[in-house]
Amino acid sequence: MLKIDEILKRLEEIDKVIKSADETKTNVLIYVEQVSKKYSDEIIKKIEGIVSNAIFEYKNKAVEEAKKEAEKIIKSAEDKKEKILSKYRENKNKLIEKALAILNL
Repeated sequence: MLKIDEILKRLEEIDKVIKSADETKTNVLIYVEQVSKKYSDEIIKKIEGIVSNAIFEYKNKAVEEAKKEAEKIIKSAEDKKEKILSKYRENKNKLIEKALAILNL
């Protein structure tokens, strides 16, 4: 009977050790999940920051390029306007001279 009691006692101890190991395993899995989530959230925040900065820089670059292009267009339009006005003045002066010549003035 003593041997059976000893065996049962040892089996109970083994059962306790197994339960303790299972609890430890569960706790480790919980901690791993928490650490994983924490670092995952941090990585996501860093990536979001990088993406936000990239978008901000891209927008600024696009705005600057648009401004430069607008300045080129404005300059080109002003140059064309000056050419047209110059030609208009020349033609106006020629017409005035012809009109005065016709009127003998």
